[in-house]
Amino acid sequence: MRVFHSPLWRGTLMATVLAAALSGCAATQTGNMWRDSTFQSPGFKNMLVIAMRKDATRRRMWEDNFALGLANYGVKVQMSYRVWPTSLPDTAAVIEAVRRDGYDGVLVSHREDVKTEEWVPGYTKRESVTTQSWSGAYYTYWTDVEVPDRMEPTTVLNYKTHVWTTAEPARMVWSGTVQTTDAITDNVIRQLVEKNILGEMEKAKLLTKLPK
Repeated sequence: MRVFHSPLWRGTLMATVLAAALSGCAATQTGNMWRDSTFQSPGFKNMLVIAMRKDATRRRMWEDNFALGLANYGVKVQMSYRVWPTSLPDTAAVIEAVRRDGYDGVLVSHREDVKTEEWVPGYTKRESVTTQSWSGAYYTYWTDVEVPDRMEPTTVLNYKTHVWTTAEPARMVWSGTVQTTDAITDNVIRQLVEKNILGEMEKAKLLTKLPK
């Protein structure tokens, strides 16, 4: 079920977007968290990370940040771009790599964009007006101008993460979604990965952070 499309989820996200717009910050929210309750594990130790991005640079940015974040949990990570540098792997290639290199987990990240609208409340602003009198002289005065409420199109970036165990029976054991309206930079990716994704995986007891 896509909670994002429910009225409650949409209303909550739009409220977050509005608050962020007024404060000058980006809106980021997690949702659709799921964990396989039958899966018992002390935590993953050797993972293959795959960021499904067509852009080679973005793919590397996401995979590198997953590797940096997972290192705090004592997880050894192989970034897919080091194994398949020119293209994304298909399922058969991933299965072969798992059998060859002994990964105990596979993390797959992909992006889905959702077009929506953001309500922007109206406001009053002061503007200067310059007029010319009958004598030819120019005069400037200030007046209040009402800007009405409006709906503005916006794109919510959905970043979905699926985690698979390779232990028999191999299956997906965790899934989560992060929504953001922020422009994606390396710092933003790092925050999304460490706080919103790996943080939720830690809460789900799939990762155990190393002591400081």
